[in-house]
Amino acid sequence: MPHHVFLSYSRKDTALMQRIRDDLRVHQITVWTDEALTPGTDSWNREIEEAIQETKCVVVILSPDSKQSEWVSRELAYARSRHPAHRIFPVLARGSETDAVPIELIRTQRVDFRTDYPTAIQQLVDSINKHLNDLANPQPKIKSQPLDQTQTTNALNLSIWNPRDHFKLLWWLFIQPKQFQNHRYQIASQLKQMGAWLGSTLIWLPLFIPVIGKSLGLVVQYALPPLNISFPGWCIIVVLAWIITGFFGNLGQKTINRMAVVLMGGMLLIVAIVIEYNFMMVIGLIATLGIAGGVNLVLTGAEPRSMGVGLISGVANVLNKNLATQRSSFLSKLIFIFLIFSYMALIYIYWFGGWRYIA
Repeated sequence: MPHHVFLSYSRKDTALMQRIRDDLRVHQITVWTDEALTPGTDSWNREIEEAIQETKCVVVILSPDSKQSEWVSRELAYARSRHPAHRIFPVLARGSETDAVPIELIRTQRVDFRTDYPTAIQQLVDSINKHLNDLANPQPKIKSQPLDQTQTTNALNLSIWNPRDHFKLLWWLFIQPKQFQNHRYQIASQLKQMGAWLGSTLIWLPLFIPVIGKSLGLVVQYALPPLNISFPGWCIIVVLAWIITGFFGNLGQKTINRMAVVLMGGMLLIVAIVIEYNFMMVIGLIATLGIAGGVNLVLTGAEPRSMGVGLISGVANVLNKNLATQRSSFLSKLIFIFLIFSYMALIYIYWFGGWRYIA
C-alpha cells in the first residue's frame, strides 16, 4: 500500500523513531516502519524493498549506531537507487557529523533533532509536505537539449584493479574534496568496495616493494625474514594478504575487527623487514598504515575498534572535514605528501640502492 514516508533507523533509536512516526501521523503523513517484521528474513527483505518502491520519500534517522548498521546502509543505498537525492530526508538524532553522517549524505541538508525537538519536527513536517505538494503539482519540465557524445561517455566508473583510479580517489580525498563531492553520486555504489581495496593496497604496498627489490637482486646485503621463504612464497603471501584484507573490508562493518588483525600482522612484517635499516623508517611505515586505515574508514563508513585507533580516526576526521567544507586543509595536504614520500622512499631504498647509504 502506498505511503508518504519510509522510516529507516537503527534499533537502538527505536524510541525516537516511534516519536517521530507518531508526530508525522498526527499531521496526516502516512508512515511505514518495519516494526511488525522479523529482521533478516526473506519476507523482511522483500517487504522493505516493496515499501521503499511505493514510498514518496525516505526519512533516515542518523546516529553512530545507524551509521554502523548494515541494514540502514542497504536501505539508504536502495532508496537512493530508486529516488533522487531530494526525496531522502536525513534526521540527525545523536552524535556528530563525523560519527553519525554517512559520506553520501555529508552535503545533504539535515534536520537536527539533538536539542530542540518541537522545532525539528515542525521543520521535518514542513519539508515533507512541500515535497508531497511538489509531487502532486509538478512544474512543467523544460525540454532539455540532447546530450552530445562527450557528455554521454563521461559516466565515471572506478575499478579496484586500476592503480590510476586508486590514485584519483586519494587525490580527491586529500587535495580536491570538492571534485569528490561532485562525483559522489556517480560512485556512491562503488565507495565501499573501492575503500576496502584502496585501503588494502596502501597497507600492503610497503611490503610488496621490498619483495620485488629482493627478487630482482636490487637488495643484496639483506634478506627477507624468514630466510627460508623464497621469493615466490613472499609474493603469494603479499597477494593473499591484499586479497584477504580487501575482502574483509568489503564485507561490512561487522568484520572490521578481523580486517584490523590482518592489518596489524602486515605492520609487524613490514617492521621486521625495515628494522635493521632505520628506526625512523619504521615509524614512517606505521604512520602510513594509519593513513591507509583512515582512508578505509571514510570510504566504508566503518568505525575503528582496535589498535591504532588514534592515528586512524585522526586521519578520518581530517578527510571528513575536507568533505564537509569542500576544501583541502593544510594538514590534509601534509598527510598526502607524507604518504607519497613514504612510498617513493621505499622505492628508492629497495630498487635504486638507497639501502647502501642507510644500512
